[in-house]
Amino acid sequence: MAKRTLIVVPSGLVLQWHEELVSKFNEHFVIYNTEYVKTLKQSFGEDTNVWKLNDKIIVSMDTIKPGKIPADLLSDNEVKKRQWHNKNMFEDVLRAGFDIVIIDEAHKLSKKNDRAESLRFKLGRQLSRVVPVFILLSATPHQGDEDLFFHLLQLVDPVLFSDRKMLTPELVKEVCVRNKKRAVVDFDGKRIFKHRLTSFCNITRTSDENREEM
Repeated sequence: MAKRTLIVVPSGLVLQWHEELVSKFNEHFVIYNTEYVKTLKQSFGEDTNVWKLNDKIIVSMDTIKPGKIPADLLSDNEVKKRQWHNKNMFEDVLRAGFDIVIIDEAHKLSKKNDRAESLRFKLGRQLSRVVPVFILLSATPHQGDEDLFFHLLQLVDPVLFSDRKMLTPELVKEVCVRNKKRAVVDFDGKRIFKHRLTSFCNITRTSDENREEM
């Protein structure tokens, strides 16, 4: 169903994703970075959208996030560099016509509140608007912060989560698939993580002896 796929990950995971896609699925993706894009443009022309040249691409999120251009704080040369980056590393990705975008460690895209929007969040928001299938992967999507979780869910479905009142377990289940650690198995069906039994242990605290701890 998906001919053109873009996988966006933190820079430290680019090689790991590339290697595991080959070893586990025999899928060969091309790693894009700024230097590779410049090399492709030298071969195919500066006006070429080089993100259309390959159907399976891995790139780091910081490589393609948009850059701020505060002209009053930057030299003319730096402004031109950022303008080139925004056109060729951000806008061209949005125009490349990917069928599916997968973002790993997606909690790094989220934002704390309505006013403080990070460049990573802007990247996620713009990608979510232009691709038919948008998948976020995260082991820590909530992080104990309802604000962060709400804005992350807005990237997945801005209509369903248009208001914080919609942040209910029932609606979250409509857009989230939760894989619990205890259910993870290998290709032979054996558990990867050992089964663990847990129980509560009540500990009594006294106001005199444990005042600082309490």
